[in-house]
Order: sequence, then C-alpha cells, then structure tokens
Amino acid sequence: MDATASDIAEMTRDELRLVLVDAQLELSNARDEILFLETAITTAAAAEQLPPRDPEPATATAAEPGDDDPSAEPESPETMFECAADWVNTWMVSMTARTFPAWCEQWWLHPEAEIRIDAMWRTWELARIHPNPITMSTWLLQHFDTHIAALSDSEGPFTQCGRHHHTLPRTEINPTLAMDVAEAF
Repeated sequence: MDATASDIAEMTRDELRLVLVDAQLELSNARDEILFLETAITTAAAAEQLPPRDPEPATATAAEPGDDDPSAEPESPETMFECAADWVNTWMVSMTARTFPAWCEQWWLHPEAEIRIDAMWRTWELARIHPNPITMSTWLLQHFDTHIAALSDSEGPFTQCGRHHHTLPRTEINPTLAMDVAEAF
C-alpha cells in the first residue's frame, strides 16, 4: 500500500501497523531480490571461469591456450583444492565448528550429497578469488547454509546413516566421483 502523509494522518493504530508490516515485507523481498541478483551475477561470472565438470582429455590436435587460435579457451583459474573431498576434509571441517544433526563420513556415496558438495566446492573456489568482498558472504548465505541445511536435515540424504556407519542410499552412485574421492583419502 502506498500511503501519503494525509492518508497516514487519518489511519488508526492497527491500520498503521498493517502498513508498516507491508513495508517491512516489501523491504525484505527487495533484499532477497538483491541477494538473488548478486548470486546470479557471481554464477554467470563463474560459468565463464570454471572448468567443465568432466573435462574432455586434450587431443594432440587441440590448440593450446595462448596460441593465435581465436577459438582457444582462456585458462581456468587455479583452484585451492584439487577436488571436493579435499575441500571437505581441509576447509569445511576446519571452518565449521557446529555438529551436524545428520552426516555420513562416506558422503560421496550419496548422490544428493555428492552433487551438493561438489557444487559448494566449485562455487566456493570462485567466491574465494572474486574481487568483490561481499561474494563470500553471499556464498555462505546462498550456497553453504542452504546446502548444509538440506544435507543435515532429518529427511536428508544421510537419514539412514550414523556418524560412524554408512547405509547405502536407494539410488545409484556416480562411480567416477566415488573413485576420485576414494583416491583422495
């Protein structure tokens, strides 16, 4: 509701409270939209910088970056961690003081966990090198908090697991990632 000064003067206390609640809701929605747009911008920039999820092996005829070939792709930024498992075991474990209600030490055997943690690691790598200091805060709110809440939820992928025992999920696992993670240990 757009209220003018004369409208406000004629309102009751309850009506004013409703106008205030509406204004607070609009402000909250605007903040959410700003965070969404910041994330979209960061994600769009990330899509230009991140290596593909399953890169194709280079062939002998492929042009090297830096050649005069205009179709050559620019070099991807160097990642701090080699894979999602390294990121979990080094960064996530050391930076997260809380105990999660549900977790599985063999998280990579759960497809939902695998995709969420891989996404968290890849977007963290981009947020880490992004020049805008708000990017990491946005990453924490939009990516880390959201994914950790879903992963550790009582209805999440680790529902059947305990902290020190693993129960196979009902879906198939990604054997490529499972092997990459197993090699990291």
